[in-house]
Amino acid sequence: MSIDQERQSIEAMLGHLSDRVTDLQGAIESRPTPLNEEEKRWVRIAIQREAQSIEFRKAVISKTMSALLWSAIVAAAGFAWTVVQTYAQNHGWKP
Repeated sequence: MSIDQERQSIEAMLGHLSDRVTDLQGAIESRPTPLNEEEKRWVRIAIQREAQSIEFRKAVISKTMSALLWSAIVAAAGFAWTVVQTYAQNHGWKP
């Protein structure tokens, strides 16, 4: 094998190696970086806040529905008392 052939062979291998290094650098740059401790802590806090927010919304809805139910019960009782009172007054009861 002549020196020129060896040089061409080495240049071809180096070219291939250079392309491979470029491909690997692109793969490394496109790979997501792992989070550091501060970022992990922030993500945990964000998840915890969202969970608390969901629980708070559930509690507000539950309390609102309870209040509406009690309001309906009180309104029905007031209406029933008015009906009973009117019936009694129309049938001889004098307050």
